[in-house]
Amino acid sequence: MNNTSHILVVSPNEQGISAKNLTQDVLSQLKGDDTKITVMAPDHSKIEGYNTVSMGKENMAANVHAISRWYRAFLFCCYVLYARIKFGEISSVLLTAQPSHSSPVYWLRNLLKYQVVQIVCQSVSWTPKNGASLVKADRVFYLQSMRESMLEAIACQWQHCPNTTAHQQAQDVIQSERFTPFKLGYVHVDQALESDAEHSQVYCETQTKNLSHLLDALAHTEQSARPTIQLKQSGANENRNTDLKHQSDHLGCYKIEGSIPWSPGHVYLALPENPDNERQILKALSSGMCVILPADGSFWDLALSNQVNCLKYKPYDTSSLKEKLELIVNAPSSLLQISKAGAHIANGYRADQCYNSIISALTNRSITEQHD
Repeated sequence: MNNTSHILVVSPNEQGISAKNLTQDVLSQLKGDDTKITVMAPDHSKIEGYNTVSMGKENMAANVHAISRWYRAFLFCCYVLYARIKFGEISSVLLTAQPSHSSPVYWLRNLLKYQVVQIVCQSVSWTPKNGASLVKADRVFYLQSMRESMLEAIACQWQHCPNTTAHQQAQDVIQSERFTPFKLGYVHVDQALESDAEHSQVYCETQTKNLSHLLDALAHTEQSARPTIQLKQSGANENRNTDLKHQSDHLGCYKIEGSIPWSPGHVYLALPENPDNERQILKALSSGMCVILPADGSFWDLALSNQVNCLKYKPYDTSSLKEKLELIVNAPSSLLQISKAGAHIANGYRADQCYNSIISALTNRSITEQHD
């Protein structure tokens, strides 16, 4: 085993649920290892169980004024130096937020002699600063669904060039050895993945726009063929639209508090444009749930087969979604085989398999060494 690695995880701003969960899952692969981990984040974004450097939320907020930006960068460097002094030499810095949000880490890279590893699991804003930060990173690991936004951000580096030239240069950057695609994984927990219960409980995560789509489909479904929907609402407009709330109650939709109960014998309905669909669908598959998802060209739409290991509907097509909702009530036994096939597919997406290359980069150990 090599010398102990010290990984500094940097998250200066509010992380999406997907990014935070991914970070936790990656770090969980290092438990029981001799790797030291320090998390540098505002209090509300902390990850429990690790050394922590608390960043002031207001001080880390983005600002348009030049003096404020320099002050933020100076404080950022102070936090990194504090982590180095208190917890020891840093071997790797792990970034999971928008690339430019943590750009001051590059100022100290040569001084403190660490490498910078960027994980891209959310769409990258098309800005020259994001592009520059991606180009500077020692390693970049990205979900395939984020490749296009990364390409556009990197192409912003050559705004003075013709569009085709800028994109070709960006393609060359992404195709280099420093950029590596990865698949989302889940932390495996031993549990039964089969249930004899009929798939009558339907869970879904909604936002205002796609909730309207769901309610429209339910309104066109006969009451006798209408499943009960358990709604986990998210987004800024949660609970603000009283008309939608009244309509959802009338159509048999009920809001749930807390987390969705991921367990076999249930159905997970993924609605269009949910930012966390990729992770939520994987959770449902790995839990033995039957998944209904939009045929929108997303990762799971391409990876799964309709009526084999999932059910698919056309996004924002009322009749298509209605047809799948009716199956839940009218043919629940047909969902059992689909959920079993989905759980089998999920076996290929375990975190210990999907995150091997990231762990190898962070610890400077080969995959073989990780399993010795």
